[in-house]
Amino acid sequence: MYCKNHPKRETKVSCSACGQGLCPDCMVYTPVGIKCRECAAPSKGMLRAGSFPQYTGAVLAGLVSSFMAGFVLDEMPIYSILIVIVFGLLIGEAVRRGARGNRGPVFMAIAGVSSLVGLLTSGLLLSGLYINPTGILYTVLIAGIATYRLNG
Repeated sequence: MYCKNHPKRETKVSCSACGQGLCPDCMVYTPVGIKCRECAAPSKGMLRAGSFPQYTGAVLAGLVSSFMAGFVLDEMPIYSILIVIVFGLLIGEAVRRGARGNRGPVFMAIAGVSSLVGLLTSGLLLSGLYINPTGILYTVLIAGIATYRLNG
């Protein structure tokens, strides 16, 4: 048997998934045996497609965390960019954990939209119809950072 990537190298080892021959340079050690690079790589959709419980968990975690962040931000006399970054990362992490570690374009959208909805809702509840333009800017920044946190 010869290596599938190096046809001139003879080998006695094969991929545990596809059965192709592998030389020592092409072997990838996995918990279930030796595999070729193609079979050892995680599938592209593995961390992209979600299930209903993951979507529900992500939405709930995003809304609750951003709603609580809105209440905390309302009590602060002045925002700083560091606080905005921290809240964006916390909301993004809450969405990721609510999605049970899943990430991808749909979960990024959930992070951004839930951040905007939660922060704006808490802001409207606390301040009535008055919306601070700086607060809107910070809300958009927090949503962007939360979205970026799920970039996979």
